[in-house]
Amino acid sequence: MTSRHTLVGAITGLLYSAGWFAFQMYRLVLQGSCFANYTYLDVYTPPGPIIIIELPTAIFSLLVVIKFGWKLFKCLRKKKFTKSLYEEGNKKMCRYCDVIYVKHLLKKNHTNAEILNKTMPLYRKLFNHMTKPVPGFKFPIAMLITASVSCVFVYYITAYLALYMDTWFKPFTEYYDLITAANAIATILTFLCGMRNIYLVLINYRRDMRRLYRGDRTFIPSSLKKASPKTYMAQGMRFVGNSIVGSLWGSVFAYMVLFVPLALMMCVLRELSKAGMIHHLLNRLQWLIYPVCTIIIFKVQIVLVGKFFMQPKLDPGDKHRPLAIDNRIVYDVFTFFLVFLNASIGIIQFVKRVLLSVILGAFLIPRMDRSLLMRGYETMDKCYTNYVGMILVDVAHNHPVMRVFCHVSKDAMMRTRARATPTTENPIYGDVRNVENNHEQLSPARKRWYLIYTLLRNPQLQESRVRSKPTPPSSAVVVDVNEIELSTKSLADDMSADTLGCRLRCWKERTFTIPPNITTNIMAALVVFAILIIYVGLPLLLTNFSKLLVI
Repeated sequence: MTSRHTLVGAITGLLYSAGWFAFQMYRLVLQGSCFANYTYLDVYTPPGPIIIIELPTAIFSLLVVIKFGWKLFKCLRKKKFTKSLYEEGNKKMCRYCDVIYVKHLLKKNHTNAEILNKTMPLYRKLFNHMTKPVPGFKFPIAMLITASVSCVFVYYITAYLALYMDTWFKPFTEYYDLITAANAIATILTFLCGMRNIYLVLINYRRDMRRLYRGDRTFIPSSLKKASPKTYMAQGMRFVGNSIVGSLWGSVFAYMVLFVPLALMMCVLRELSKAGMIHHLLNRLQWLIYPVCTIIIFKVQIVLVGKFFMQPKLDPGDKHRPLAIDNRIVYDVFTFFLVFLNASIGIIQFVKRVLLSVILGAFLIPRMDRSLLMRGYETMDKCYTNYVGMILVDVAHNHPVMRVFCHVSKDAMMRTRARATPTTENPIYGDVRNVENNHEQLSPARKRWYLIYTLLRNPQLQESRVRSKPTPPSSAVVVDVNEIELSTKSLADDMSADTLGCRLRCWKERTFTIPPNITTNIMAALVVFAILIIYVGLPLLLTNFSKLLVI
């Protein structure tokens, strides 16, 4: 697809993709006929779900065939069967998106974009809110392939797990309806969690790349900054494979963590209902008063501290009081007085910490852009180190400012060599001589670009720079190195990608906020609730069963 010989590449790609598509269609038909004629575990499985599961692969293969067919059609229509080395070199050196990115960096006025955003339709505003597009930024092909294959794997694994769980538990007719409900809930939430993880990896990749473009490496742990370049390159090579496998195993763990507690909880509730012991659950849940009291005590402590131990606001318009203690001696007395109470409350907090770490860790396995280990132990998380190595290799070879500068320098060098006189003994010195003689032929924009680059690389020259006399304003855009501001507004907005929330307005009066991480929070809450019901109801069932055995 990226070959310089477009005709050969289009024909070869079309034959290969068409053959692969034909093989997949044959395999799909053969697999459907096998499921229609044979049974698994004495249970008939209709071929419809199998075809639906395998459908994305066939669709993607068909799109590849269409792509190569369209490329062959354009090649024959334009009658251009190959590209020159000059065209291929310029295309590889600087892309159009790199030029757009650099232009956006040098653009100081963004009022037109803000006005355009206000006049956008609602669906476009929602799309921009979700993706936060950056002008000129383009994901590399490796990230797009990783995201696409990960989506297919999440779909495959979730669908196959749902199908096989439904097949395995069909003989258990008494609990089949409950297991089907648990299977449906686990399948939907696992798929949503997998898609959300892939989306957040892409958004955070773009944010981290933009920070590296600006020279900001503060988000990289100090232990990873000292690695050698060969280590970074080896880590970058492993990222794509690790990310795809992470999506696969992340979907498996998320599905099992959801399905097993939900199915057990529903079965326990049905058995308690049959035994007439459902009302005993309330008696067994009386110990929940203790964690509820801890929450109330925490809230009361916050209110009392804000009322009695903090200094008043410096300005009436301030949102919060300053972080300054008003009654220091009384504050210390109450701190030591509440030591034993806070120690007893800390038991609940540490149990909650361990439980949520296990549950959320299972849901966040595919998140290679964040380390699942605490600070100082990031080097033990090899998936995260592979991500860091990959972005460092990408920014070293695909920096848009570097690409545009190299393209401009190469273009200037080629045009200077074309103007070199044939009497010059050494073409290189001829280029230098012609640059000096023909300096006035450079455009004002190119002169300003050279000026900006020189002053940025040599800050000591800015003080001794000679300013020209002010000239009347003209229609040309003048760029001064001291007036270029590095806007961090969009970068700061993008940093909230990990906690994606949304504020919606209804009837132009009331607003409500969708909490961040809503999918993961719902899944964690369901698992905790199911574990709680199993912890309370299972001993009741065992006690009842032992009594029946004694009788």
